[in-house]
Amino acid sequence: MPTHHLVGRWEEIPERRCPNGLVAKTAPWPRLAAIFSCENSGLRGVVDFLIDTGADQTVLMPDDAERIGITNNHLVAGCPSQTRGVGGVGVAIKYLRDVTFEFQAEGNMTTPPIKFEQLAVLFPSRDSRRGHSAQSYSGMPSLLGRSFLQQCRIDFSAPAVLLHFED
Repeated sequence: MPTHHLVGRWEEIPERRCPNGLVAKTAPWPRLAAIFSCENSGLRGVVDFLIDTGADQTVLMPDDAERIGITNNHLVAGCPSQTRGVGGVGVAIKYLRDVTFEFQAEGNMTTPPIKFEQLAVLFPSRDSRRGHSAQSYSGMPSLLGRSFLQQCRIDFSAPAVLLHFED
């Protein structure tokens, strides 16, 4: 089995001044870009993932789904579930079937297509009592979670992020 060395980057997050006058500082986020395609629907685009070792699954967030052109008609329902995490509770996960990603590898190459039988796509709950809406997730990056990362060895050596993936 060949090993591919995927090359990510650390993304600096700008400081923000809070209403109380304190400055919010965030550590850089490890990111990895992928070329997304779904042959069944003809969808294609680039997704910039946050490498999230705490996320169970790889999840496409609403901003990326909308930018690529994914609509509810492209998706299938999975097992009823709620997610709990940085975005809160009360979101619906639906799935896009037969998705492939090509990741940037060393030497400006890309990996051979890596197939996901199903990719989770997050849709905010319509339950306004919970305070979740599409705006709640605006700007949140899509997550490259353990459903993919469990196949990798990760090296978080600044300034690069290296994922060693065997296909």
